[in-house]
Amino acid sequence: MSMTKSKMWTAGAALVCVLLLVASWFLLIDPVRADAAQVREQTQTQERANTQLRARIATLEEQFKNLPRLKLELDAVREAMPADVAESSLLREVQGLATGTGTTFISVTAGEPAPRNLPSAPDAAAQEKPQAKETEAGPTSDTVVWEVPVTFVATSTFQGSQAFLQKMQDQMPRALLVNDLSIAAREPGKGGNGKPAASNGDVEMTITGHVFVLQAPDFDLDGTIGEMDQRIVVPPADAASDDEDSEPLPTEAAN
Repeated sequence: MSMTKSKMWTAGAALVCVLLLVASWFLLIDPVRADAAQVREQTQTQERANTQLRARIATLEEQFKNLPRLKLELDAVREAMPADVAESSLLREVQGLATGTGTTFISVTAGEPAPRNLPSAPDAAAQEKPQAKETEAGPTSDTVVWEVPVTFVATSTFQGSQAFLQKMQDQMPRALLVNDLSIAAREPGKGGNGKPAASNGDVEMTITGHVFVLQAPDFDLDGTIGEMDQRIVVPPADAASDDEDSEPLPTEAAN
């Protein structure tokens, strides 16, 4: 009888031990294992983020090395496309290019700035609203490039006009898109209406194009831009002043 009780106690103790082990697994060990797995996953995620961050830092360090060159490129872009029409600077540039070519300007005329439509990738919203293309273009917060129509009228010899056009193409800091160029022979005789006297071989050239600005001009587009319509006279090469600090040539508003 005592042996039977002993076996029962032994079996009961074994069962209790098993129950304790099972309870320990579900209540203690399994949560710890789950927490450990979560920590490992977070560690792997952070390691991937650190790898991406190190790659980003390396890219920024490489870009920082090129920063001086990029600044020079940005300065060149700003010179080619200033933040406003800068008509005085434009006139000085073309006057300087005319020096030494025997070119005399008759007039320089600028039109009204207009936003330039830059090419962009089509998106679903644009395809769903084709009527937006029919609306009149105007200043918007997204507009960053404006174009200003300009017309240059000058007279020179044929060789002088060639030299001037070559200098405009190679040396003009301002970005100028030439849309049309016409050259016509002048009849020899006295000048008039702002034109100098013409000799055999003299021609009159008309250059029509656009200059650009990187943002909307901060003045009345319908008013102040009209003040750029003016007539300038560039002296021939033999009459050009040797003094670089001399006053700029006078301008006269066109009627």
